[in-house]
Amino acid sequence: MAEAATSRRMTTAEFLRWEDGSDTRYELVQGCPVAMAPPADRHGTIAANAAVEIDRRLESRPPCRPVLEAGIWIDDENYYVADGAATCAAPCEAVHLSDPFLIVEVLSQANEKEEFATKVQAYIKLPHVQEIWLVDSRKRWVQPWRRAGADSWIVALPLGGDALFESPSLGDRIALDRLYRNTGL
Repeated sequence: MAEAATSRRMTTAEFLRWEDGSDTRYELVQGCPVAMAPPADRHGTIAANAAVEIDRRLESRPPCRPVLEAGIWIDDENYYVADGAATCAAPCEAVHLSDPFLIVEVLSQANEKEEFATKVQAYIKLPHVQEIWLVDSRKRWVQPWRRAGADSWIVALPLGGDALFESPSLGDRIALDRLYRNTGL
């Protein structure tokens, strides 16, 4: 992850009103805006493929839908932008996604440590999140997480090749072949 964009500390509410005058995307980490690198081609393709797979399974459950680059309000000092997420909350004008039940993070060399050490640990504390998919952009490697109770999670061993994994919140199995479609992996 990039360095903090400003030394000015702010709350999440202040961050969502803040403008730096550029097209740079930011997350708020421990009260400091942090610039995000643009996603690489493969990274973006995987995120789009995940959204398509989620959308196919939510088609008959309006208003449920996937959202790319979903803003996730963690707390008063942290606001992350997930590569993808799914919600059943009614669409609105808010810049953060209400009640995401599934979060997708695409891992790359630049963000892998941050995704594991910080983001996943924050996501599992959000009561509405039921599933997290960690999808590597460098090799076929997916690790699904799913809530097993109020304070417990089941973390699958990483999957590769042409594996399938169960998505309880979508009520179906997800094929790695579909997540990695058109990526060269």
